[in-house]
Amino acid sequence: MQLECFTMPETDIRLSWSAKDPFQFNPELTLPDFDFDKNKITLTKCDKSYETGTYRYFTNCCSLNSRHSCFSCIEAKFPLRRLLGYYMIGIYIPTGLAVVLSYLWLRKIFSFLYFFKKKFFIKFFEIFHEIF
Repeated sequence: MQLECFTMPETDIRLSWSAKDPFQFNPELTLPDFDFDKNKITLTKCDKSYETGTYRYFTNCCSLNSRHSCFSCIEAKFPLRRLLGYYMIGIYIPTGLAVVLSYLWLRKIFSFLYFFKKKFFIKFFEIFHEIF
């Protein structure tokens, strides 16, 4: 997550992380498919310099050049670990079950059609043979 001020350059406003507890989390809120460790959050600065009048930007090159304005930026990286149990119960097992059941169902239908087709063609050729 990046927080950046686009309206005022770094000379007017300077963003920085608080040294004491920069993030506050509600312990009751959780992600059902990810595990989150708040002790592994990395906080960094990501100051950017934009060329005035265009959309080009330059990272980490803030200088006193008159064509470029340096804007303050801070960044937080939240490491998430995927929980396998959620995907096994919610996605993999139902998908596998649907594939197996559809295979068995189609196998039963095609075996019935094969038997019906075989019986139909034998009857057809018997009638055809009697006529001619």
